Amino acid sequence: MFVGVMVCGCHCRTPFCCIQPVDYDLLLNPTFNLTVYVEDTDTTHVDVAYIELRVTDANDNAPVFSPNQQRISIFENVSVSTTLFRFSVSDRDTGTNKQYRSACEDFFGTFCVYLFTYLI
Repeated sequence: MFVGVMVCGCHCRTPFCCIQPVDYDLLLNPTFNLTVYVEDTDTTHVDVAYIELRVTDANDNAPVFSPNQQRISIFENVSVSTTLFRFSVSDRDTGTNKQYRSACEDFFGTFCVYLFTYLI
């Protein structure tokens, strides 16, 4: 419990706050090491706390197809299981936030997308 006067140059309304936006995707290192000092009117009464703050990735990026649109022409006698086109999917998130599912809509059931390899 905090009792006393808190001096903070960041003008927080709470004892511990974030004063600017944090974007995991822009951080070179998602870990911040904070050192907090406390003293009373007797400047020899000082203590220090060390805080390691780790920013975790939020699921804030959508997966992206590359290319996201393609026109393909095939011969009518193409062999079954022939790879028709390759594309990739990427997601700027990390860990479980980077996982995604895919589905293929084909009314006649003629074409399919192999999950994870993305071959049509």
